[in-house]
Amino acid sequence: MEPMSSDFIVQVLIGKDKGRHGLVNFIIKERNWCYVEGLNCEYKLEEEFEGQPLLKKTEKPLLVTSEVRLVDPADNEPTDIEWKYTEDGKKVRVSVRSGRILPLPAAAEDYYDDFTQISSYKDGDKDTNKEELQRVTFQPSLKSFEEDIFDQMGIKEDRKPGKTYWY
Repeated sequence: MEPMSSDFIVQVLIGKDKGRHGLVNFIIKERNWCYVEGLNCEYKLEEEFEGQPLLKKTEKPLLVTSEVRLVDPADNEPTDIEWKYTEDGKKVRVSVRSGRILPLPAAAEDYYDDFTQISSYKDGDKDTNKEELQRVTFQPSLKSFEEDIFDQMGIKEDRKPGKTYWY
């Protein structure tokens, strides 16, 4: 699970930090988790260091689907989003509250394997060409697997199948 960093503000909907805004540190897509900077923290008392107790602060994950909500920059209130298409045919996030387009962070275009950006991808000689992709290679028929093999190999079946009974 590689973390994906981002740069947008959310509002926490649960816990002692309910209603507070924070910057998302990173997202773990596989788990639908996000870590919000300085919010939803857990404090643990560690062993003493030079006679002073040591308090350790760790951020806990929040569920993206139900525990945080994206903040609309128009009025700094939490909003739901919709995915719509612009006139150019580009898919964008739109705020339900204000109708404003909310741009995706630059890190959303990164791949996990080598962090290349989608916009920098170029077709190469190892890619399948368009004509090959559109060629029909399978013609469905109502024959069984055995009947299809017999037809392809030119085998004539003259035996009669035995009676079967279904109870």
